[in-house]
Amino acid sequence: MNTARTHQKRLVRVGSLLLAIGLYLLPLSVMASGTSTTFAPSAKFDRAWIDYGVTQGGRLGMNIHMKFSVYELKGVATQIRIKFQDSQGADLKDSNKSFYTENGNVAVFGDLKPGYESTDYSDFQVFMPYSEFDITRPGKYNLKMDIDLIYESGTLIQHLTFYEFEYSRAEPTPTNTNTSTNSGSITASFDSVWIDYNITEKGTLGMRIHTKFSVTNMKGIDGSLRIYFQKADGTSLKSTDGNYESNLGNVAAFTDVRPGYQVAEYKDLATFMPYSELHLGPGKHDLKMDVDLINEKGELIKHLTFYEFVYTKNN
Repeated sequence: MNTARTHQKRLVRVGSLLLAIGLYLLPLSVMASGTSTTFAPSAKFDRAWIDYGVTQGGRLGMNIHMKFSVYELKGVATQIRIKFQDSQGADLKDSNKSFYTENGNVAVFGDLKPGYESTDYSDFQVFMPYSEFDITRPGKYNLKMDIDLIYESGTLIQHLTFYEFEYSRAEPTPTNTNTSTNSGSITASFDSVWIDYNITEKGTLGMRIHTKFSVTNMKGIDGSLRIYFQKADGTSLKSTDGNYESNLGNVAAFTDVRPGYQVAEYKDLATFMPYSELHLGPGKHDLKMDVDLINEKGELIKHLTFYEFVYTKNN
């Protein structure tokens, strides 16, 4: 009986040893056959944001900033492709064969060649001239960016995000005018933003947004501080009641300004925003404010800042 048990134990040990040897040799045999384990290229997108009213190479446009990471693309020539669409998702069509895809859609590209297997881009920038939208009629337009990571050949690696934004095209400026205005262009310098939460104004609960900035060459000219409210990914919050909204139906708050000096400092310009006008359901929401200085026509003078904050709505 003891002899049988000993023999059985030896067989178990031999079997375990052979299994271990087989597992050890398996990778060697796989390598010998010319195959190996690889991972597909991929990306992780974080966020996008825009600097409006930027001049580059004598052209007025916007700087598009992106934060993302790419994997398994070390040394590979790739691109960020940004296609532009209207609010319904239809691609804008190119007319001058300048900033476009091979299908004739308006687009801008940014080249990259990752230096590591895992490469982080904390502020990847692409400049887009306003004129390349090929929008000729003055007005305000709700547009959208379709952002992709692609190979140089145009083959898609991964779709990164959609990003909604507003583009305003001003009326042409008359070449001859007898009106006398301030000399020099209007400029603004941003300092800071802070929030007082759970403030009640006229029986409405909300938050008071404080903004510190200065403006030059705007003496006696009407304008407004405009604050758009967005999700953390840049998607605009939509209004549903006609209050606290832009002309395009995006949630926004406004405070009028009319500087009294050539260089006017606003040390604490307060704007009240009711919580109910954010039109959000119960829960915790990561939000962002897009703070702009605009003229009385609603045209952008200067983008001041983005400001991220958290809003929690109880049941």
